[in-house]
Amino acid sequence: MGTIEDPVFGKLWWDGLSWKREYDAFIFGEDRTVILVVDEDSGPTAAQQEIFVKFYRHKDQCIRDIERSIYAYYLSILDEKRADLGDVADEEMPIVSNINELGALVPLEQIVIKDPYYGDDKIIALLFGCTWDDSHGLGVKLTDNKVTDVGQQDIVL
Repeated sequence: MGTIEDPVFGKLWWDGLSWKREYDAFIFGEDRTVILVVDEDSGPTAAQQEIFVKFYRHKDQCIRDIERSIYAYYLSILDEKRADLGDVADEEMPIVSNINELGALVPLEQIVIKDPYYGDDKIIALLFGCTWDDSHGLGVKLTDNKVTDVGQQDIVL
């Protein structure tokens, strides 16, 4: 399918599964270039454009909420996961003293703009790498710009 030019998302390329482009995000105190995914094979829908515009307008607050939610999640699983990791716990799941230290442990990789097939949910999925679980990663689900779930990536896929 090649590339398309969308009035909201800009130039997107087709990778065989979805439309994508690079996107710059500031999270955990650092600038990252990630992949923005528009999860619809026929091109971005009006609903996806609306979801993205709303997110973009409030992205600083959304990012702060995402950071706080991941930090709370990390602290909630820290003891159990460190016990499971054994000798590699300090490397893969260190004790952190502030939110920005999480950037190296859970690097943001993709932001997925879902199409609300059913209902009116306006969902954005954020997919992170994850040092303590590289096969499942970490996912954050935003519904109407509110964090509604944090866990393995399958919560948003």
